[in-house]
Parts: sequence; structure tokens; C-alpha cells
Amino acid sequence: MKNRMSLSAAAGLLFLPMLAQAVEIAAGTAELITIRQCVSDPVTGLPCYFLNPSILESFGGSPGAASSTASGGVPGIGSASGSVALSGAAGAPTLKAQANAGAGWRTNTNSVALQRYTYTGSTATSRTFGGTLTYAQSGTGTYPNGVG
Repeated sequence: MKNRMSLSAAAGLLFLPMLAQAVEIAAGTAELITIRQCVSDPVTGLPCYFLNPSILESFGGSPGAASSTASGGVPGIGSASGSVALSGAAGAPTLKAQANAGAGWRTNTNSVALQRYTYTGSTATSRTFGGTLTYAQSGTGTYPNGVG
């Protein structure tokens, strides 16, 4: 009798998510910053046409992490930092980044926020995702071919 009740209780728990028409949300975040030396194209002279291997990399994040950060810098060359966090609202993560570099160097940030949602209802539905991008840049000197 005890085994039969345990089996019935386990079967009831298996159907519970279907009754609620929802499944667990899978999510994760990651942040990567890099600093590289730029190499101009020897034919055209375009700056940063080639990139040398990173002299600094910093990574933050793990599967399921609700937020991640990474930062680093090299004195006299540049620095970068970034953060990414799930806001709690479906499809609305918050990403922030900053980077600065001296002449001939490139700093970079990469932010990733992943959220997976599964709708298990019986009628068709649509979802709308959006966001706001705020961007600011300052620089000095002459930059050819649309750098900016």
C-alpha cells in the first residue's frame, strides 16, 4: 500500500506543471572584456585592420548566473568593464559597458544575457521583446573610413 501511494503522489507531481501551464525559466549571463593591439593594413593603411592576440582577457559568468561582471586594464594602454544582469522582467536584461584605449589599442566588451521561455498553453499567443540602447563616444584625432 505504501509503494502504491508513493507512485500516485509522484505521478501527481509530474502533471502539476502541465496544470499550471508553465515550465521553469532557464537563464544565464556572461561578460568578456579584452584588450588587443591594433595592426594597420599594410596595403590600405586602415587602422585596426588586423588584431593581435589579447594581452588581457577577463571573463565573468556561469550557467544559470543572474548577473555577471568582468573588468580589467593595463596602465597606459586602456581599460574595459562590463556587467549584465537579468532584470526580473521577461526579455529585459540590463547590460552596461565602458571601454577606453590609447592610440593603436582596442578594448572590447561582450555581454550576453540568455533567457528561455516555454509557453505551454492551449491557445496561440505572441510575445514582444524590446529595449533601449544608449550610446556615447568621444575621441580625438583623425579617424578614416567611418571609425566611430
